[in-house]
Amino acid sequence: MISGKGVPAAGGRGRVRPEVLRVLDLFAGVPALIMDHRLDVLAGNSLAGLLYGRPLPGLNTARHIFLEEAERGLYAGWETCTLDVVGHLRLAAGKYPEDPRLASLIGELAMGSERFRRLWAGADVRARTHGRKAYRHPLVGLLELHQENFALPDEPGMELLVLSAAPGSPAEDGLRLLAGLGADSGAERVPLRPAATPPPAPTGTSL
Repeated sequence: MISGKGVPAAGGRGRVRPEVLRVLDLFAGVPALIMDHRLDVLAGNSLAGLLYGRPLPGLNTARHIFLEEAERGLYAGWETCTLDVVGHLRLAAGKYPEDPRLASLIGELAMGSERFRRLWAGADVRARTHGRKAYRHPLVGLLELHQENFALPDEPGMELLVLSAAPGSPAEDGLRLLAGLGADSGAERVPLRPAATPPPAPTGTSL
């Protein structure tokens, strides 16, 4: 949840507005997801779920990159990804020093990954808002995509991430193939994002 002072509530997980969830549906041909300052994925469209090969809510990309060794092959530029993650978490730790879940995540990564410890000691702080992101997908092969991050207004720490392919590129064909494979397998029925929270019931009689 988001506190009234513009800082994520301590220990809470951000709630994505229904209007933002509707925006995800507009990105039918490219992966799109909502992520918070801890790199927790809060929601995503169906193609993003197919890219990662799993339901997205509950996925933390920092933990995924550093600790889930079996998944390392998904990231064609794994070393660059680790640099970006550490730089992002350094920046988040400075902005949200009283967030216990962020501190717990950093401790977990430091305990479980020698590379994380080494990069964290370098004290690199960076905010990556766009750039190349390459995935090595087990079904469609190499996907060289471009990532753009958009900060969500009035949602501190939350960003919309969109992964697009250059027109006419092999990556564009790969995304089209991935979407087709998902449709053939019924992947559209997988719960890839949380249901929108219904508005509260009215407490009084309106005129």
